[in-house]
Amino acid sequence: MWGTLDDVAQALHDAPDIADKIRVYWIGGPNKKWGCNAYSYIAENFPALWFIENNASYRGFIESSGDKSKYGTQFCDRFVRGSGAFGDDFPNYYKGSVKMGDSPSLFFLMNGNTDAPMEEHWGGSFEQVDSLARYVLTGPVCDRDTVACYSLLEWVLDGPNADIPADSICFTLTIDKQTWPGYYAGNGKYIVRYSPKAPGRLPYVITSDLIGFTKQEGCITVGRKWPAIGEFSTVSNTIESHPLIMGKNWYTDIQDYSSEWQGTSTILRHRNEIMKDWAIRFMWLR
Repeated sequence: MWGTLDDVAQALHDAPDIADKIRVYWIGGPNKKWGCNAYSYIAENFPALWFIENNASYRGFIESSGDKSKYGTQFCDRFVRGSGAFGDDFPNYYKGSVKMGDSPSLFFLMNGNTDAPMEEHWGGSFEQVDSLARYVLTGPVCDRDTVACYSLLEWVLDGPNADIPADSICFTLTIDKQTWPGYYAGNGKYIVRYSPKAPGRLPYVITSDLIGFTKQEGCITVGRKWPAIGEFSTVSNTIESHPLIMGKNWYTDIQDYSSEWQGTSTILRHRNEIMKDWAIRFMWLR
C-alpha cells in the first residue's frame, strides 16, 4: 500500500473473513497522517492482521544529495537517459533524482524471505511490535506534553448536543499548516484524529461554526522515536496514553537511530545492490 489505507479498511469491513488471507506492507509515516481513521479502524478491529508498518525505514532508499557516486546523483545521467520512453520521461520528475520512497514495498518481494520480516530484505528489516502509540486528548495540551512520532492523536471533545447526523464534518483541526476535518460522534461528543510525521513542536487550533462549540488552542511536542510508548511524558491532565494492543504479526521500524530517521539503515545498506540491479534493467531497454 502507498498512500492511505482506506481501500484496505473498506475491504476488511465488507469481507472480514479475508483478514487471515492477506498480508499488508504499508508505506506509513506521512501517509498515516492522511488516513488516520482507516488506520485506527484496522488496528482496533483487526489486530491479528499480518502487517508491516514502514513509517521511516523507506527513507533509506531516497537519494542523498551528498552521494555523488554512479548509484547516487549520477544514476540518471549514467543509466536512465537514453533508455527508451521511460528514460526520456524520468528526468522530468525531481530533476532525475531517485526519490521513490514507495518502492521498498516492491523491493521487499524481490529479495529476502517474505515470511520473515525481521530478516534481511531489500525492502527493509522490521521488528514485531505488540502495542502502538495512541493518545486521547480531551482538552488543550501544551508543548511540555510529548508524544511519539507517527503516533495516533485522538481528540475526543465535549460540545453542544447538536441536531446533526453522527459522522457529520462540523469542526476543523489546524496543525502544521494544514487543516483536518473533525466529526460529530453524537451525544455532544466530537472526534478528530491526527498523526505527526516528524519530530517537532506543533501549535494547533480547533474551531467550529457551531453555536456553543468552544475554540481550543494548544501545542504538542513530538518526540523522535516510534512507538516509544514508555517515553510518553505529560503535564496536562487532558491527555492520556491509550496504546492499541496488537497481535504477533504486526511489524514496524526497528529501534535503530544511528541516522536521522529510524530504521533507514536496513534499506540503505542494500541500496547500491538495488541500484545495480536496476541499472542492468535499463540496459535491457536500450
